[in-house]
Amino acid sequence: MPSNSQEGRWRRVSREAIRLISQLTDGSLSESDAARLRQILAHDDDTLAYYVRWFDLHAALHDDLVRSGFDPFTLARRSRRRDQENAVSKWLTRHATRWAPVALAVAATGLVAIAWRAEPTGVVPVAQSPPITAADGFQRLDNPSIQRFREKDSETIAVVTKTLDARWGDRADCHIGSALGRGRLRLTRGVAQIEFLSGANVVLEAPAEIELQSAMAMRCVAGKIRANVPNPAIGFVVETPSKRVVDLGTEFAVRVGAGGDEVHVLDGEVRLEPSTSAARSPAADEPQILRIGQAIRTDRGGSTSLVNASPIDFLGRQRLAELASRESTSRVAQWQDYRSRLKADESVVLNYGFNADHEWQRMLLHDGPHAADSLEGAIVGCQWSEGRWPWKRALEFKRLNDRVRLSIPGEYESVTFSCWLRIDGFDRWLSSILLTDGHELGEPHWQFTETGQLLLGVKAGDVSSDYLSPSVLRLLDVGRWLHVACVYDGGEKRVTHYLDGKPVARLPIEEETKIRFGAAEIGNWVGEGFVDHTVRSLNGRIDELLLFSRPLSGKEIGELYVQGRP
Repeated sequence: MPSNSQEGRWRRVSREAIRLISQLTDGSLSESDAARLRQILAHDDDTLAYYVRWFDLHAALHDDLVRSGFDPFTLARRSRRRDQENAVSKWLTRHATRWAPVALAVAATGLVAIAWRAEPTGVVPVAQSPPITAADGFQRLDNPSIQRFREKDSETIAVVTKTLDARWGDRADCHIGSALGRGRLRLTRGVAQIEFLSGANVVLEAPAEIELQSAMAMRCVAGKIRANVPNPAIGFVVETPSKRVVDLGTEFAVRVGAGGDEVHVLDGEVRLEPSTSAARSPAADEPQILRIGQAIRTDRGGSTSLVNASPIDFLGRQRLAELASRESTSRVAQWQDYRSRLKADESVVLNYGFNADHEWQRMLLHDGPHAADSLEGAIVGCQWSEGRWPWKRALEFKRLNDRVRLSIPGEYESVTFSCWLRIDGFDRWLSSILLTDGHELGEPHWQFTETGQLLLGVKAGDVSSDYLSPSVLRLLDVGRWLHVACVYDGGEKRVTHYLDGKPVARLPIEEETKIRFGAAEIGNWVGEGFVDHTVRSLNGRIDELLLFSRPLSGKEIGELYVQGRP
């Protein structure tokens, strides 16, 4: 319990300071008010002590509940209920002294955030800093789930950067932007370009099997690869069944087949050493330099012969880019044909293709069977940008007030949400995709969390039923186009979340209700009557959004993804 002297000091804290600290906690502190709070804390020791205790209690509550297995989102929802508020007050009184060291750390974090607007370590930076919030401070530094979220991609050694009709053996999740760790990869069809974190670039042609060993080393088990190694990656190694190819600043190619393997030097030079798995002999132990225009063939018996290098036998980066551009044109035509079929689907409630003929266009046009002016979306703040394809338009959501205003009539037993989305940062506890104004009975909130969970919240009864997926979005998904979908199936009493055409969570509906929208927003939220986490603006781009009045099947969701993937 606070001492009498402490209580005396806190009584001297002005109402203005209490208001500013409260706004900092709930995320609504403006720039001018932040400057005012900095000024007060710099000159008033009583207010500074009050500030430290405020965040002591705030951090203690959050930490204790996380350690107990509570999800922070669930805490925020339940804490608004009267009985929980009473329980929280008692808990704060009981544990105040225990968390004094945390208070100092959190208070320091908050002061740094106010003074320098510094983004916490591990959080993806944004183009424009949002208003400072307590959530941006202690939750991200203190929440174990955030730490796990950051660590999930720590073993990445390479990234898929370009593909052409690529099919991977047992890696259905492999696509442009996929992070790759150590292990084997089988390309069963098409061509793929992989960029190692060291800077080395490898193009492989199917059928091929490789093993990624580190950012500076790989094995070619079977098939053809072409490696381009810039200066920062000199020393990059490709191992074959017979040779260990050590780059000396070059471009080279490798082919491994049933009869043996070949190494072709297309530029610069390489050093050949015996493979770690090859039979050793004194002659084989001697390193060999292979220069531009030279190639060596080694049969399964170990015999070698020098031949001329053949660049045309191996697909390079430039040729792959040209072929991928042609395929993109074909994919666009395929997607446009699919969209024309959607126009005849009576279950399409909303169909935004995010097409714009002019930069000054400030309306999203609905393109469906129930076309009406009332379904147009009013663009506020957002700027037009590039979408999934170079010619395709998208809306960019960056600033705090960027949004699209719309109104959706009707009442539905079941609905399906579908969106092509590019996330540019996990900046908020909750980031909006499509939310109704406020959160009244039957109104849905479709969004994702800062730990990569997909979330559909539906107001049913007195509280929101919140349907959360596991953390399926990763930091390495930042900057790539992905397809998210959610099916609210009133008949089957089930909510299903999808990512890139695959189900990632199936959850039973907690309390049945009809879905209704009314006034709503894309990429933002008007939190009418709410004080908690009202800042939910999206940091990213959207270039297609669909709403159906029926539950689409898994096969139909898969088709939405296949037909629209870039």
